[in-house]
Amino acid sequence: MDSHWESLPPVSKPKPALSLKYKKLPPTIHFKRPNRNIAFENSPVYINDELTKWKTNGFPLRCGITAFGFSGTNCHVVLEQAPLTGKQEAERADNHYALTLSAKSKKSLIRLVKRYHHFLTKNKKLALQDICCTTHIGRSHFNHRMAIITNDMTDLRSKLKRMIPFNINIDEYQDKEIYYGEHKITRDYKKGNKNDGYGLSEPDFRELSEKGNLKIREYVQSGRNNNRLLKEIVQLYIKGADLEWEDFYKDMTTQKISLPLYPFDRERCWMS
Repeated sequence: MDSHWESLPPVSKPKPALSLKYKKLPPTIHFKRPNRNIAFENSPVYINDELTKWKTNGFPLRCGITAFGFSGTNCHVVLEQAPLTGKQEAERADNHYALTLSAKSKKSLIRLVKRYHHFLTKNKKLALQDICCTTHIGRSHFNHRMAIITNDMTDLRSKLKRMIPFNINIDEYQDKEIYYGEHKITRDYKKGNKNDGYGLSEPDFRELSEKGNLKIREYVQSGRNNNRLLKEIVQLYIKGADLEWEDFYKDMTTQKISLPLYPFDRERCWMS
């Protein structure tokens, strides 16, 4: 817990959100002794001077954030502990899921693969459907895309590890359940234009997206147990389809979880 507070700069520490997440109250910084004119001993209010477990009597945890503006405009926001989503559906051994990762460059994508492999190696109790749901509806989808079809966490970690040695040559890798593709939407409205090897005209893009979303609805209606349809969906995804992933999880009990952040390219943007 302490490492989460210390790893953030003092100005940008999201204390209320972290307090709700870890159910801990951080100490008040720079506090040494209370004002002698305030009788804290006769009041329910106190100043927290050490990292303390946040106790609750069965009610959701709540806290407030107040901002005072120089213009006289003040703002107060109340945060409440996120509700439990209920008992999740059991992951059946014959159910397959699709993890999707994307980036704006091959270098960033392979760094993202390494981050996910490291993260999932350390966090082995996460639900596979929550991981895939978060990558689908909780992340942006860029033009360098990878999709991995898997049915359990051990298999997912193995496939991520298998991709690491390929670095930026991932387009040369071939696997029946690991897919990679890249695209660029062009302004050339000529249907099927492929001048640069992976160009995608706007009509082609719309057609690809419509086809993918039809496949998603068909997959949901089939009971989410049609691996052939799932493979067709991810193949359309890596080609550049804009998919309605919310429909994919319709009537499913899933939740977004904390996953590795996007690894930006480390390039200087300043003049030397």
